[in-house]
Amino acid sequence: MITPSIWFTGIVFLISILFIWIIQQSRIRKLQNQKAKLEQEVNERTRNLVHDVEKSKEVAETLRVRIQELATLNEIGRALSSAININELLELIYNQTTRIMEVSAFYLALYHRESNELQVIFDVLNGNRQSGEEATRKFGNGRTEYIIRTQQPLLIQSNPQETYRQLGIISGDKKAKACVGVPLIHAGKTIGALVVQSYSFDHAYNEGHISLLSTIANQAAIAIENARLFQRIQEELQERKKIEERLYQRNADLITAKKDTDNILNNVKDGLFLIDQNFKIASQYSAALEKILEQTLLAGKDIIEYLQDKIDVKSLQAFKEYLKLLFNNEIEEITLEDLNPLSRVQLQFRDQDVKLRTKYLTFDFRRIYNNSVLSEIIVSVNDISQQVELAKNLEITREQNKRQMEWLFAILNVDGQMLDEFMRSSEEELSVIQTFCKSDRVSQSVDDIYRSVHCIKGNASMLELNFIATEAHAVEELLISIRGKLKPDSENVIKVKTDLGKFFEIFSEIRGLIERLHQFHTRFRPTRKHETEALFNSIANLIKNLSTQYNKEVILNAERYDASIVPHPYRLLIRDILVQLTRNSLYHGIESVDQRLAKNKNRQGHIFISDSREEDWFVLCYKDDGTGIPIARLRELALNSGQWSLAEIKEWSDHRIAELIFLPGMTTTEKADITAGRGMGMNIIKKKIEKVGGSIEIDFQADQFSQFTIRFPSRPESE
Repeated sequence: MITPSIWFTGIVFLISILFIWIIQQSRIRKLQNQKAKLEQEVNERTRNLVHDVEKSKEVAETLRVRIQELATLNEIGRALSSAININELLELIYNQTTRIMEVSAFYLALYHRESNELQVIFDVLNGNRQSGEEATRKFGNGRTEYIIRTQQPLLIQSNPQETYRQLGIISGDKKAKACVGVPLIHAGKTIGALVVQSYSFDHAYNEGHISLLSTIANQAAIAIENARLFQRIQEELQERKKIEERLYQRNADLITAKKDTDNILNNVKDGLFLIDQNFKIASQYSAALEKILEQTLLAGKDIIEYLQDKIDVKSLQAFKEYLKLLFNNEIEEITLEDLNPLSRVQLQFRDQDVKLRTKYLTFDFRRIYNNSVLSEIIVSVNDISQQVELAKNLEITREQNKRQMEWLFAILNVDGQMLDEFMRSSEEELSVIQTFCKSDRVSQSVDDIYRSVHCIKGNASMLELNFIATEAHAVEELLISIRGKLKPDSENVIKVKTDLGKFFEIFSEIRGLIERLHQFHTRFRPTRKHETEALFNSIANLIKNLSTQYNKEVILNAERYDASIVPHPYRLLIRDILVQLTRNSLYHGIESVDQRLAKNKNRQGHIFISDSREEDWFVLCYKDDGTGIPIARLRELALNSGQWSLAEIKEWSDHRIAELIFLPGMTTTEKADITAGRGMGMNIIKKKIEKVGGSIEIDFQADQFSQFTIRFPSRPESE
């Protein structure tokens, strides 16, 4: 029988069991929650650890790429610093660039600023050099020109054609998926561009590639400029190299093949000596050296100190740097051969009377090794002064022959009689000039000398002897510039005499040429009819040349000119007059085609020349249908000259104003040229006319014509 105590005990036991179960369940749930949290934390940490590991891999990869890039840049820098061959240099840049970025197409172009042209000097497509290298094209609107023009990098990560269109770039390249290009800048100037393209991937390039390519481009620009400079120096000194090789061979033979050194040094014609690393001349040297360098006791002398007062500072400094390079055994001697600044040098020697003498010497330098150690430099010196002087004399002779040949061709194109008359009239004018020069009256006779020179110039221009006209014009320029400034014994007088002396020499050479040609002129004294034809042919040529020069069309009409009635002594004077008046018509009188058409005149101007007999006078008439005499302009010039008062000028008639053109220096032209504009020509011919007892009269009408009537006594005083 179950007693109450037993029931109570059983209930208590069950309750205890239940309580224990509840407690265990609570602990189990708590442990499960902790486990879940722990698993979540472990998963989170695992994910973070995986992310950190992946990030570390990326950082490591980035670091590896950067290290590779830096190593490549460092290798490029070292290689470029010693590269002197442009092709090798470009191959190096290309090969190193392919190591650090994707390259389908690669090219480098140089910009020639002087000619505004672009030259692709290196072009690789899919690993193959292209055949169009070295070709040039005009600077346009392409991708390369855009980079050079903007001086900024160009990065296109995708769809290059769309970017080109937006930037206004013209490009026929349809294959590229990405592109990066940078300018080559040297000394602040863009000298070209470097461009890389990918045909395989979009986004093949980024900002980092711009930085890398810019670094390469900067190094390449310096290396290219250095290589080009080196190449230019090599080309300039190529001729010297041959001489140096011969000198080297000869000197090497002397040094190595002869045992008796003293005998060699006493007999060799070259100046031979050794210099040590302190640039001191060794104790032994050839006997010829003292004669060449014009100094004794050279042993122990510093070669730099010896040369410092004999060559220019720039050459001396270059020589000093060159010696340092020669004693630098790390630099190959062959690379220095073309850099010798004394391969041909001019030395100045001062005599006791302080006069300077010039010598031309050649220096050749070769290294001397003692037990494979560079110890000294052997120097060979030669005096080439005679050869240089001979070359100069040959060049002077060549120029003289060339000049005389040009003169000869010009003379052969001139009619023999006209040439004969030109020379005789010029001799007369030169005789007048020479009289003034010998009498020391140059300072008082500038105007008279000018008239003679001007006359020679006019006649030379008519015969198209332009070399004489040009020299005469130069003398005119000098005379005009010093007019009124000369004083006896002044430097200006000496300069005038010197220039006139050169003018005389020209005519002396011409006389010699004409004398040699005289035997070929079988008709040197032609008929009067032929003389007239030659005169008017020359005037027609003068009109043709000046018409072309001043954009005018002019016709010469000399139908009423009868040469048979011209007194023979006036023949040369009439030629001078017609030349001066023709030049004035073409320069001042007859209008250009446009001006004549605007005035409702014929497009062609006309010059009329005629002659006649009137009792005891021979009359020459010259007329053109141009603008007439510019009365208003002459009146203004007269007032500005200060020679006359306004009241006086107002009283003058138009005819009186027109006669001002005969005064020296009176010209209506603002600027003179070889044709006219000095205001001396009309004064010259008037004086010549009056000298033979003649006169000259003017008739004119504004915008209609100008006419000059010249009268000469029918029987000249010379007859």
